[in-house]
Amino acid sequence: MPNLPIIVLASSSWTGRRVNRQHLISRLAQRGWPVVYSSGAMYSWERSRPEWRSARWYGTSEALEGVLVDDPGRLAPRWRRFPAWDRLAIHVHLNRLLKYLCNPSRDELICYVFDPIFLPYARQLHARYLVFHIYDAFELTPEFTDELWDWEIALAEEADLLVVTSRGMIGSFSHDLRAKALELPNGVEAERFMAEPQECPSDLAVIPRPRIGYAGAINAKVDLDLMIAIAKQRPDWHWVLIGTSILDDQWQILRNLPNVHWLGDKSYSEMPSYLHNMDVNTMCYVTDGVGWWIHGYPLKMHELLAVGKPIVSTALATILPFSHVVEIARTPEQWIEALERALNSGGRGTTAERRAVALKNTWDQRVDLLESRLRKMIYSDTSV
Repeated sequence: MPNLPIIVLASSSWTGRRVNRQHLISRLAQRGWPVVYSSGAMYSWERSRPEWRSARWYGTSEALEGVLVDDPGRLAPRWRRFPAWDRLAIHVHLNRLLKYLCNPSRDELICYVFDPIFLPYARQLHARYLVFHIYDAFELTPEFTDELWDWEIALAEEADLLVVTSRGMIGSFSHDLRAKALELPNGVEAERFMAEPQECPSDLAVIPRPRIGYAGAINAKVDLDLMIAIAKQRPDWHWVLIGTSILDDQWQILRNLPNVHWLGDKSYSEMPSYLHNMDVNTMCYVTDGVGWWIHGYPLKMHELLAVGKPIVSTALATILPFSHVVEIARTPEQWIEALERALNSGGRGTTAERRAVALKNTWDQRVDLLESRLRKMIYSDTSV
């Protein structure tokens, strides 16, 4: 049986930051699975936004990394205040996605959903197979509602394949739902991050050593208080922060410290050069509260391991199994001791050991497992 066509529905656009969806879906496409990726139809409330004004009436598509990426049009936007119209808008949008795939039979189609908001799409599409991929602890995000919780459970129950980035993300599910889940953690393009850069980026080169790096979105998951405490106690250490940022009082306090340097956001292709030119890389997350991050499997973890520099991290459950190559610290005092060990004696594990772990956790290996489960889902279907 040939690879079946896949319609992927996810809330973020393909052109955003490189996240697990892009790594997984692009590799499936490159292995011969016909894939269309969409963030859904536009909404009526978007009419005042630049994206609305720049969109075409009927929408268009673009081939990126083997994936046909949908750019939705302004015709028939969603309008949830009017359920009949909203259903029609979804129907029109799905028909356009099917045309991109040359209108395959619904009995030979996979619907691959990354967010609970796409339950109405999945039910209208009536694809033979439904995959629901839970990449975050959705119920712990600020905008999550009771309706979305019901939709998440419904998708999990109706899915032929349930995929989770970590088991903790479905800890509140029933035993039966947890039992049918495939755990598929984040991976790494190991060779990209292992390759030694030709030179240090100019905006990093002017920052004195030792450099302590943090790369990733700077939002509620980041322990800014911890960074402030360490930076104040050790003014000779220079924190280098890379990523999009929040705007709040603690962030301003941190940024105003003379040994803290925020370099803004960097592209995926630029990131290895920055990480290689740190003395220590960190994963500095809040652990004394409850948020979506507590069950997260950091996208950066295996990238940092592939770089090979010493790593210090807070004690997330998904990081603890790697404590032989990542030093775990809980209090500011433990962090300072761990950073001193990393700077003076190379930290937990060696460069070779850290890279060996990364090489066992590549995106290609993750897609080997995902592809195997997709084929098992299809071939074990007695109706095929």
